[in-house]
Amino acid sequence: MSALPRRTLVLGLGNPVLTDDAVGLLAVREAERLSVGTPGATFREASIAGFDLLEMLAGYDVAIIVDAIHTGKAPPGAIHDLTPADLASSSRLVAAHEIGLGTALALGERLGAAMPKDVVILAVEIEDDLTLGEQPTPMVAAAIPAVAARILKELAARYG
Repeated sequence: MSALPRRTLVLGLGNPVLTDDAVGLLAVREAERLSVGTPGATFREASIAGFDLLEMLAGYDVAIIVDAIHTGKAPPGAIHDLTPADLASSSRLVAAHEIGLGTALALGERLGAAMPKDVVILAVEIEDDLTLGEQPTPMVAAAIPAVAARILKELAARYG
């Protein structure tokens, strides 16, 4: 059994008042509750993008990022495994005058910051990210325990 790397970030992204957009926040919150203090792992929630991600990710060896995605190609609650390059068209992670996650990681390295080399992105298919509300739609809410379990599985797979 190997030890956790120096620092692991489990980051939930989303907006807590836009129904399904909060799924990343809720899943990371549930994973933290179930983790019972995973040594070396920091669980955080944020509603940020672009350059702000660079500072948040700096100093971590591993990043497990959970966010909402709306492709229309899978049912709400489906989990997509993505890479930073896959997020080039994300409305949250790329906007006018902003940079994407992949660019943030590369820029951080060019600037000499210690950026995570191992990045896992779990994107949860959503139904509604436009309606104001603090509760996700039923299918997305039902998927939160599975997403939390997947986060814990990613931690266990890498670090025993």
